[in-house]
Amino acid sequence: MLSEAEIERYSRQIILPEVGGRGQVRWLAARATVGGAGDAARVAATLLERAGVGRVERVAGDASEVAIDFGPGAVLGVRSGDEVRVATVVGRPCAACVGLEGSPAPASVPTAADLALGALAASEALLALLATPPAGRLQRLDLGAGTASSAPLASAGCARCRS
Repeated sequence: MLSEAEIERYSRQIILPEVGGRGQVRWLAARATVGGAGDAARVAATLLERAGVGRVERVAGDASEVAIDFGPGAVLGVRSGDEVRVATVVGRPCAACVGLEGSPAPASVPTAADLALGALAASEALLALLATPPAGRLQRLDLGAGTASSAPLASAGCARCRS
C-alpha cells in the first residue's frame, strides 16, 4: 500500500497504465545492484532511484559498461563509440552469453552514448521489474547512424558460465 507522500511523489508514474499503483509498489519493494564506474552506470542508478526502486546499490565495474542485477534477471550494456548495446537477460547471467564484451576505454567527458546507455539500461530494468519477461532481448542504438533495433536473445548456452 502506498502512503499519501508516495502517491504524491510518484503520481506521474502511477497514472501511467503500464505502471499504476501496483507497479509502483513493486518498484518500491525492488532491489537493484548497478555495476559500472562511468557515466552510464551513474545515469542508470539515478534513474532507478528517481523512479522509486526501493534499494539501489552501486558497485565498481568497467567505465564503459553498465550492469543492473534485479534478482529474476539482469540488464547488461556496453558502448562502443556511438553504438550502444543493451541486453535484458533472463536466466543467463554473464555478458559472454549475449556477446557484450570488449568495449573501448571511456572518454574523459560524458558522451551522448554514455547517457543513452544508462537511460536505456535503466528503462529496461524498470520494465522487467514490472513483469519479468519470458525471454531476453538485445537492443542496439547507433547514435551516429541514427538507427535502433531490437531482437530476441538466442537460447543457446554459454560456454563460459554454462547457462
